[in-house]
Amino acid sequence: MESWGTSPSRARGKPSCAFILVPPPPYSFLQLAALVGRWRRKRAGCSAADPEKRQQRADRRTTNDRWDLNRARSPLLRLPPEIRNKIYRLLLAARRIHVHHDPKTSSFHCVALRPTANPWTYKRHHVLSRGLTLLVRVCRQLYHETELLPYRECVWSWQTPGLMERYLLTERRMGVAQRRAVREVCVRGIRGFGNLSRRVRGVLGGLEVVWFWEGRDRGKGDGDGLGAGFVRLSRGGGRRLVSGDQIDAGCCLGKTATGWTMRRVIDDTTHE
Repeated sequence: MESWGTSPSRARGKPSCAFILVPPPPYSFLQLAALVGRWRRKRAGCSAADPEKRQQRADRRTTNDRWDLNRARSPLLRLPPEIRNKIYRLLLAARRIHVHHDPKTSSFHCVALRPTANPWTYKRHHVLSRGLTLLVRVCRQLYHETELLPYRECVWSWQTPGLMERYLLTERRMGVAQRRAVREVCVRGIRGFGNLSRRVRGVLGGLEVVWFWEGRDRGKGDGDGLGAGFVRLSRGGGRRLVSGDQIDAGCCLGKTATGWTMRRVIDDTTHE
């Protein structure tokens, strides 16, 4: 179909322009349904050819519903925060976490010991559990309330100073928040620890107390108490123990150990 314009060329019998009307291509019902379905799936962020993603989203929804249900029905989570914190401390705090390395599997393992146990001479009856007792997978609320509690409330020790350096500095087995939450550590050996100590204090920003075991009582006793082989170093003096002569902190922490006080323990069976 042609349409004649109104320009002067019309007077001479010539068309000014031509418009061709073309009908849209015929779409069948199945084609339209496929287009609409593809648009809806794209908008929902999934693909008909990827059922794994749909299953993952369904699992996440189920997990979220379960967490919300636990928070609403759990007798523990309905308690006041002060009481819950006391329960958490009874369960996760007041213990020693001793880290050792398995050369066969090249992996790290830890044991939770009683508060009075020597980490390097402990016996079987001192072991409370193998590994950390974590509640982070129960629900979100427990995750946020107990994630850092074992790091903040427990005393950490390692099999050797070299293993401590590998665990904290080389392989970074602790996250930033976990390293900053550590308040108290126990180290085997004093002499020659100055250079390593400066690096350790750099990653353990919240460190307040360091215990050193000189190994004098090796093979003696039943592993209870700290005995005379322990030296306690605290930031700003800390709690005063029954102690003998004051020791130069620079031998352990180097010349940059300002504000730290070191005392040799004479008799301390609680390590607290």
